[in-house]
Amino acid sequence: MALVWNERLADATPFLADYESLLKRRAMDYDKVNHTNVDAAALGAFYGPRGCTAAEFPNEQRFDLASLRGRLQSSSYAPKIGHPGHEALMAELASLFGRHAEQGQVTFRYTTKLFVGRLS
Repeated sequence: MALVWNERLADATPFLADYESLLKRRAMDYDKVNHTNVDAAALGAFYGPRGCTAAEFPNEQRFDLASLRGRLQSSSYAPKIGHPGHEALMAELASLFGRHAEQGQVTFRYTTKLFVGRLS
């Protein structure tokens, strides 16, 4: 069984720090939907006595404004279209993009985490 996810480096750049701040202020349930609660104990319980092998890799994604909007809107914690907070979130996102974009794009930096093992 392989578990893999991207952990966004929330303070790696001024853009990412501002994006994190935006999510904490405007995105519903952002702090509740946090995968950082997966620790060694949780992995040990999942994989059992055989354990797992772990690896990490640097990774990044680049977004233009339309792609950035789509990425945020696909997140479970983002207010959906029609929700009272949606328009304010999208307006702040566009402003954030305008302040930080280089050559029409912003970059998300991640650590990709991989855990592989046999289940008991």
